Amino acid sequence: MPSRSCYAAASLMAGSWKIDFSSFPDLHHEIVDLVAEGDKVVVRFNVTDTHKGELQGIPPTGKKISFGAMDFITLMDGKIIEGWLSVDMMELM
Repeated sequence: MPSRSCYAAASLMAGSWKIDFSSFPDLHHEIVDLVAEGDKVVVRFNVTDTHKGELQGIPPTGKKISFGAMDFITLMDGKIIEGWLSVDMMELM
């Protein structure tokens, strides 16, 4: 079973890029899978939101978005020292 620090790291990484989505104010992420082995943690999560603000010149549409993503995290002494994010942007098409 993953440790508490694994869950904390997963939650932090899954929500860390929230600042990049200021056009999507009701961002929500749900952890679907969490796997930990040694100093590695892999998190698969789903993201949902609503396009409520201008995004790169595109006016708000009010449309809901949903996509999946995965984080690959390396921990050392209970701290994140490396993280790789993979997002399935094709789900947005």
